[in-house]
Amino acid sequence: MEHFSFISEKGKTSLPSKEEIDQMVETNQERYALVLDSSVCLEIINLVNYKSSARVDKQKIFNLLEYVQTHDVVQISMFALIELCYDRLTLDINEEKFWEFKNKLDFAFSYKNKLFRQLKYDYNTEYIINRWPQLKITSIKPLTEQLNISYAALLKIREIATSQGLSKQTAEKNITQFIDWMTYDLDFIIGTEYFLAIQVFGGNSEFRTMIKLDSSKEKTLKVLLGTAWDLFHARASRNRTQLTKIVGKPAFPIFVTKDKRLFDLLSPTVILQTELGSTKLSLTHENLTPPHYSDSFMNTLNTEMLTRTKERLYNKNEPDMVRVKTMIKELENNLT
Repeated sequence: MEHFSFISEKGKTSLPSKEEIDQMVETNQERYALVLDSSVCLEIINLVNYKSSARVDKQKIFNLLEYVQTHDVVQISMFALIELCYDRLTLDINEEKFWEFKNKLDFAFSYKNKLFRQLKYDYNTEYIINRWPQLKITSIKPLTEQLNISYAALLKIREIATSQGLSKQTAEKNITQFIDWMTYDLDFIIGTEYFLAIQVFGGNSEFRTMIKLDSSKEKTLKVLLGTAWDLFHARASRNRTQLTKIVGKPAFPIFVTKDKRLFDLLSPTVILQTELGSTKLSLTHENLTPPHYSDSFMNTLNTEMLTRTKERLYNKNEPDMVRVKTMIKELENNLT
């Protein structure tokens, strides 16, 4: 069956069978939770809106809906909806848009799959909303703190790339500079952005689109913020502790995405994980070494990162968010 891409906290994965679901409950007392990416949510919403004329991968949507209906799993769209309905100027959610999107997702996941596959439904008449529930969390400032850390890191990666260049001669210097910036300036180690920096500085050109080189300032800032949302969303979605609170019982999250770049960045199998508050550092063995780096350099780099991470475990420092915002403004102003 055709499906979207799936990532767990241990890397790329597939949808669990009914036997695996039962075993997870019996062994770990955990329930699988499918956390939807914003791109997947938009595809489903567009299909509800436009049916046969929707330019979406209908078969993958049908298969996902059927899987959720026939397996003891939960689907979570909250992070995606926050991203889709977030107003950066007010730091608030557009509540009307939030509930419109959520209701359409709930409709798709609850509608009889056989009829939904035939597009024999009418959302406006079959899903009656008497009153929208009141959104309890109208402000997402606590979440934007995590988002801003990621955004600052992406701005820094791009600054280094444009000022130092992306040649093989500058590759090792570039990644070392970024690690030092995380350690001493940001005062926070962020694993996913570190992996992205390795790919960008290491000569893997396909990841450069995530930091938008050679484009206008306005377009670059928009793309960088979008990438920050993607990385934050994926990281939060794979946080078992956070997802357990949402589901109300122990949960094993699986991130569902159609974003190939994001999947390639996050899919290598994890062999070590170190919790750092709401973030994780993951050292992997399947991640292909970028062309500018040797295997020996990567081994040295991973050892250095592991050492710095262990040192910080006893530190328990939280990032200075006022300082982070100042960094962002400076990096935005200096962007060329």
